[in-house]
Amino acid sequence: MHLPVDDLLPDRRVVTLTCPCDEGLARAANDMTRPFYGGEAIEMDKYLEWLDRNPYLLAVLTDGMGEVEGYFDILPLEPAFLADFVSGRVTESDIGPDVILPPERMRECQRLYLGGIAVRDPSGHSSRRHASMLVWGMTQYLQRFYDGSNATDLFAIASTSAGERLLRGFRFRLEVGASKRADRHDLFSHAIDRSGRQKLAASVPNWSSQCELALTGFGAELRVFLSYRREDSMAITGRLVDRLRAAFGTDAVFLDIETIAYGLDFRAATDAALQSSDIVLAVIGPRWLESLHERIQRHAEDHVVTELSRALKSGQLILPVLVDGARMPLAQYLPDAIAEFSYRNATALDSGIGFERGAHTILESIRALVAAHGSHGWSRSVRSERPPADV
Repeated sequence: MHLPVDDLLPDRRVVTLTCPCDEGLARAANDMTRPFYGGEAIEMDKYLEWLDRNPYLLAVLTDGMGEVEGYFDILPLEPAFLADFVSGRVTESDIGPDVILPPERMRECQRLYLGGIAVRDPSGHSSRRHASMLVWGMTQYLQRFYDGSNATDLFAIASTSAGERLLRGFRFRLEVGASKRADRHDLFSHAIDRSGRQKLAASVPNWSSQCELALTGFGAELRVFLSYRREDSMAITGRLVDRLRAAFGTDAVFLDIETIAYGLDFRAATDAALQSSDIVLAVIGPRWLESLHERIQRHAEDHVVTELSRALKSGQLILPVLVDGARMPLAQYLPDAIAEFSYRNATALDSGIGFERGAHTILESIRALVAAHGSHGWSRSVRSERPPADV
């Protein structure tokens, strides 16, 4: 047998895309680019000034050992400067911290600049995989930080022949030829409104199972709490959590089995997360009501009832998610503490071929609800890598 084994066997190693990054990651990414860009690479001191102005410019891809495998940086620039840059009158070397928009003004930006995207070894199998992950991660980054903003276009210059092939391969269109620009590089652009991001994402696999997103938002951060029954809807809840984290960031979603450390009182940890969440997703599968009644008959504590009762008392946003044809439970079949829950308008989610459509509806519903009511974020004291014992 003589086959390209590395290209045939699936690579299940998980990598992480982090933004914002600490100085160590930023320096490692900068060092990685020097062999590719040579004298055109941005000096580290200058780049740190950029990051001081806006730490959300840079996203770095690292492996399980924390080694940098790739990066991209996207700059929101003052409109007048970007207009001069697009026309070719100024170059990347003219970018100073004063023309970079700070975090609180990022969503004002209509046009963004992709300063660079690179992997450690462009010719290797792992790096081809990482390059695909970076493009996928870039679409998640844009959704995380610019969804709902005025951003319409992403510009990039092709400073190397490999860069030009990459941009053309992902359907970036030539905007201004090199002969008309002071830097003597072609300038390309790609639409990044919702439709443009979807087209870009469709050009690469969905890497959510192998690429963790550590995209921490600026200002008020969205926090989503998942209330579910493990015996009723654990599998589809896990799939939904993956979609939520891809859209809003890893830390944005509280799931008890993944978020509470061993040894902690899960009741206190859950209550702390619940109190500071922006929205509660109550996942209801076909056995949800049956499980509730079984607990009532056994006089067993029902943590789902406790969660919903506290959310209702505090007036939190609650979005019921009805799984695989489940129906909203009627008030007469619910404990008095959560009878009001039956009147919350619900959305549906199918574990089959309709899952992506249903998940998209949930994401849009969350964005609409939080846009209308605001968000406030939660304490991160309960974050951990270890899940609790089953309860």
